[in-house]
Amino acid sequence: MSYVIGHELDWRGSAIAGVGPPALMVILMLFMPETGRWLVARGKEERAKKSLRWLRGPNVKIEKEMDEIRESLSKCTFLFQKIPVLFISMQFSYKSFF
Repeated sequence: MSYVIGHELDWRGSAIAGVGPPALMVILMLFMPETGRWLVARGKEERAKKSLRWLRGPNVKIEKEMDEIRESLSKCTFLFQKIPVLFISMQFSYKSFF
């Protein structure tokens, strides 16, 4: 993208054009739900099911995926007890800003 835009615009125009895609991505990420794994890890299973239905579609059976999430979280519990920094960073959410 920079190669094509840089050919036509000066450095200021190229810099301004380079801001567009990341800004659009940040705006669109505000409408994304939390992942099922993040919600299950916090004990919010109903919201996790709703999120997985939204991500996968209404006709997909999500119970197997929920079981896989629960199993993988049970294996990761030991890691989070040993490395608290990782556990703290996983509790961060963009919704804590609003």
